[in-house]
Amino acid sequence: MKYLFLWVAIALSFALQACGGGGGGSSTGSSSGASPASDLQSSSYGYKAAIAQLAPQVQISAITGLTVSDADTRNVVTFGDFFQEGPGALSAFVMVNQAGGARPFFLKRMGSSWVDKTSDVLVATTGCGQASSAITADFNGDGRHDVFVTCKDGTGESQWLFISNATTKFFQKMALQSPSGTAFTFKATQAAAADINSDGVMDLVVAEPTSGLKFLLGTAPASTTAPTYTLAPTRLINGVLTSGHTLPTGIQGVQLIPNASSRFDLIVMGNSSNGFPTWRITGSADTSVGTASPGTFFYFQDAYAKAFPVGSDISAPWIATDVFIDGGVYYLNLFRSDRPNQMTLAKVDLNLTGEIAARQTSAVTSDGVSARLFPTSSGIVTFDGDCPLAGSASRCGVVFNK
Repeated sequence: MKYLFLWVAIALSFALQACGGGGGGSSTGSSSGASPASDLQSSSYGYKAAIAQLAPQVQISAITGLTVSDADTRNVVTFGDFFQEGPGALSAFVMVNQAGGARPFFLKRMGSSWVDKTSDVLVATTGCGQASSAITADFNGDGRHDVFVTCKDGTGESQWLFISNATTKFFQKMALQSPSGTAFTFKATQAAAADINSDGVMDLVVAEPTSGLKFLLGTAPASTTAPTYTLAPTRLINGVLTSGHTLPTGIQGVQLIPNASSRFDLIVMGNSSNGFPTWRITGSADTSVGTASPGTFFYFQDAYAKAFPVGSDISAPWIATDVFIDGGVYYLNLFRSDRPNQMTLAKVDLNLTGEIAARQTSAVTSDGVSARLFPTSSGIVTFDGDCPLAGSASRCGVVFNK
């Protein structure tokens, strides 16, 4: 009975938030007939923020018996309504990195447990050679949640979309590709999604440490079965800062965060010898570019770009991998490039004034670091797709008390 009460309370709480993901759903999946459209967000960051209050965690090794083979890579995880149960339903996508390649799983929240229901929605059982991140967004414009996975094996590999089908309820796995059918090959660490050029179709920004950011504009109108993308190298315009600072190198993370002007702030996270590895670049209308390429552009110039004021003690070799806004401040997840498996969480006000107000280093762990941040009532937690159920010393423990 207590589990039933918890189930109903979580579902009701999340439905009231009108966010994309929650604690509801049934053990038998969606009813017959057309499923109601899932709650939609304007960006992948919006989906992340939507489920943050529940801060769900997944321990994939306990469900499948598979453990991560690369402590540096982690298992990637994202949340949404992947079983098309309607607003308030919570499910998870996890890709488990194995020596022979990553494997995708779709998990359903049933009562207080996660259950592997991959075969209900997915035929393909292969993923990346080495998965590095996963995000949720509606990439094919059907009003339902899809998944995009970045991959970083070898010198580069295809990046993968898992596209929803409103009729069959199954996901179609496809490579990120151009309108001509050519697959994009990257050695990517992270991605963010939003409609940056205001054409009604989700676009992507992919972080690749060896060559920087890749802007991929979704083809409009979006194909419900096979969305395609066009590489747009001029979306990030690298101007001259009076301070003389340059864009980060070795980019590890990227976020597109909605701002008050109905555009997006681009958060670029990487490594840099000048002590400013993380920048916020405010999106702007294309007044300086012309009407031939409508939409938002990001100018690395003094009027638009501002560095996160990281103190000298956490400059290089510290590299940011994730950012989250909560309670009027930015929270950053940082790790050391020399990798003693430590993690530092730092916060700074939204105006990026003064040095970072506080920071805290996590306990040394043997199972790698996490790149995901979520706020809870206890503090900021970090997790990947294989979280121990408890323990502050783990990569899934509370590492910063707000």
